Amino acid sequence: MRKKKKMMIHNVAEEGGRKKKQQQPRNKQLGNDKENFVGFHLRKDACSPTTLSPILEAFQRKQLGQQEDAQEFFHFLVQELHNEMLQLLESCNIADKKRRSHFTSAVSDEDEGWSEVGKNGKSALVRNEIRMSESPISRIFGGSMRLELRRRGLKNTVSMQPFYELHLDIEDDGIQNVEQAFKMFSSPDEIQGLRSSNGNKVHASQYVSIAPPLALVLHLKRFNFKQMQGCGGKLDKFIAYSEKLKLPSKALYGTNVAREFELKSLIVHIGSQLNGGHYTAYVKHGNNCFLLDDSRVMQVSKEEMMRQQAYLLFYEATVCA
Repeated sequence: MRKKKKMMIHNVAEEGGRKKKQQQPRNKQLGNDKENFVGFHLRKDACSPTTLSPILEAFQRKQLGQQEDAQEFFHFLVQELHNEMLQLLESCNIADKKRRSHFTSAVSDEDEGWSEVGKNGKSALVRNEIRMSESPISRIFGGSMRLELRRRGLKNTVSMQPFYELHLDIEDDGIQNVEQAFKMFSSPDEIQGLRSSNGNKVHASQYVSIAPPLALVLHLKRFNFKQMQGCGGKLDKFIAYSEKLKLPSKALYGTNVAREFELKSLIVHIGSQLNGGHYTAYVKHGNNCFLLDDSRVMQVSKEEMMRQQAYLLFYEATVCA
């Protein structure tokens, strides 16, 4: 494995018409305001945020008149990058027929479905499978979710769908950390209102398992909207998250899938309302942690990074099962 080169952080200051790089001392603010702050200046291969302007403008047009949410923007950003990659692959004449659409879907009737043999030799009928077209973006951020409907007296049915982020419910008082939220996410959900062909009620439960991506993004559902009451609010409780995340085996499906992850960054929403607020980010770089708050970048302690009311958590796979 090729070792990554260490990247140094510099401040670029204009002196006498020349750009002079000055090493920043640790534990100090790297920028104060938008006029003077240049940001992280990486020694090589620096990425200017201006390259994302067209995507941001497209997102603002799509969300016109609405509050722009960080989770929605992340999903939009990754999807647009994925689409752009697919177009690039096609323009280079290396895309096959499967890459010509962003998603491929296979739908079958119960009588014409195909069987999948799962754990313990049990079979299920696959009725709907949606696959994301392959691109460098989908290989990093694209996961797959398996939804299995188990009905008493009938054959189990399975549907598959892709995802970029997992939405974890944290409203229950018993959920105090990410592991508990993920456990609830993957626990069986009782399905009401199903009936058999002869009109009898059918007892059914849905089981969820995933094949996680290399970059696992967890969305903690802090905002809720009660449509009947026409109001909503934000859950301000602290949800503990670990530097190392290990997913339970029963929540995974497939072979050679990522199982253990390391925290790389997180997004925090500051504010108490659905229609406003401010976002900040915490990022790990090597053994150091940084706070990104608009034009301010400050080095902070790991303890500070780990005690935030996280809204989005970004994990990187370290171990595959």
